[in-house]
Amino acid sequence: ARIVCPSEATRSDLVEAGFDGDCSRIVPLGVRRTDVEPDLPSQLRVRHGLEGPFVLWVGTLEPRKNLDRLVAAMSAALLSDVPLVLVGPDGGFHSEEIDLALRSGMRPVDLGPRILRTETAAVSAVAILQFLWGDLSQNK
Repeated sequence: ARIVCPSEATRSDLVEAGFDGDCSRIVPLGVRRTDVEPDLPSQLRVRHGLEGPFVLWVGTLEPRKNLDRLVAAMSAALLSDVPLVLVGPDGGFHSEEIDLALRSGMRPVDLGPRILRTETAAVSAVAILQFLWGDLSQNK
């Protein structure tokens, strides 16, 4: 028998719970392509004050995700002026997670009425960046 896990964290949790690690295989979650309206990337960047490069982080705010290490690494690498954009879990962050982010000096923003699934939010963000950087040109 084989156990399919979407991440190393899930696999580790299963091994810790007593499952045989040799019977597991990591297969990341698949995603579907998400079309983006041509004006949306620039509108979102203006709306959220993202004028230059930024770091995109996707997940829930919990210790095993090591967000504190990312923030420390950005500071140590003198990237404190580069915005850290957090994409939360399905349904958004919990109030405790938002409080933690605010205490860390982060500024909350959202996509307005659009609530994307975690799997598609990162793909959407990358599509927006590719559009802004000219990578989606039809002339190639």
